[in-house]
Amino acid sequence: MDKKNYQIYGIASGIAAEKYGAQLGVWDIYYSLRNLNIKMQDIFYTDSNKSKLAVIEDIAPLFQKVNQKVISDYKEGNKFLFYTGDHANGVAVWSSISNALQKNMGLIWVDAHFDCHTPESSDSKNVHGMPIAHLMGYGDSRLSSLVNHKFNPQNICYIATRDYEEAELEFIKKHNIKVFFMKDINAENINKVFAEAINHVSKNVDYFGISLDMDSMSPEFTPGTGCYNPNGLEFTWVLANIKEASNHKKFIGLEMTEFNPLLDIDRKTFKVIMDITKSIL
Repeated sequence: MDKKNYQIYGIASGIAAEKYGAQLGVWDIYYSLRNLNIKMQDIFYTDSNKSKLAVIEDIAPLFQKVNQKVISDYKEGNKFLFYTGDHANGVAVWSSISNALQKNMGLIWVDAHFDCHTPESSDSKNVHGMPIAHLMGYGDSRLSSLVNHKFNPQNICYIATRDYEEAELEFIKKHNIKVFFMKDINAENINKVFAEAINHVSKNVDYFGISLDMDSMSPEFTPGTGCYNPNGLEFTWVLANIKEASNHKKFIGLEMTEFNPLLDIDRKTFKVIMDITKSIL
């Protein structure tokens, strides 16, 4: 399969999530891509057994390695495709891409959750609920310092949000971040939602990316994820709109995250990831 000009990476770390197994999803994808003659340029991982906020001690240097590799590999004109364990890895993905480009970027966060807690605001203390705050420059300095070009809230947009805490909603309102809540999305307006999101995050920047959490979709399509949330997006909506977005002149990359093969049913989630992969490559 022709991978065009994509730099492809895996970050097999799932220690920032509550449930074990997301790191295994990245290895699953890694070997499956090899069977399609697609090779990741690198796969990063940690053997840490820490949990909660203690994981920052181990993921911060891991994320720094990702940054160094991505920046070293980057050639002008390249795009990026990342497969990551838990969504805390989004800090590594989007800091490394923006640092490689040396540009401010826009970001569409397709997720059932806001993921904008700080260590102080989070009750669970699970770091996979904190990447957006760190990308914006808040939270633990060991993570926020990785981002040379902090993400401006006016260049961020959420799609499919439906499960969040009051502290997160206050953060979103305080920073006036655009949100398309799942309750307002349907088959009739989904294409318009993605189009408006792309316009919103791309109008003030040179590039934008998409971070796709498997829990953004209904469990009937993606049961293999650690945070089970009903009444989400339909897979065909996501497939069509990501393919369309990938052809946009300012599109720079895609992250697919939170695939846990231990929770998957009939390989449904795996097949969704592979279908999306094939559609953009």
